[in-house]
Amino acid sequence: MVGTWLNTELGEDAENVAEERLGVKDFFPHNSPRKIPDAEVERRATADPDADAISAGFWDNAKVLVPETKQQITLRLAPAVVRFFKATGKAYNSRMGEVLRSYVAAKSKRG
Repeated sequence: MVGTWLNTELGEDAENVAEERLGVKDFFPHNSPRKIPDAEVERRATADPDADAISAGFWDNAKVLVPETKQQITLRLAPAVVRFFKATGKAYNSRMGEVLRSYVAAKSKRG
């Protein structure tokens, strides 16, 4: 957003403007982490309040969970139902699946 605006409006000077006006260094994608010195990466990680240290045994009991693959089917639905879900935007079929999954869960609880 800001980077896109800066690149479009200012062209080649965008990086300098980002650094001078916004106080932002290494803002643009071409400044990948591989180009940042290790000391700078360490400084940023230390300054990040969300970057807590991971305890030694953190991954000891981790399990790899492989998601079930979806099954392709042909399903006939009422046009109003299809219109409703399509109106919710992209990936409407995933939302339909979630509704069906919640129905199955509710029915399973009742026994």
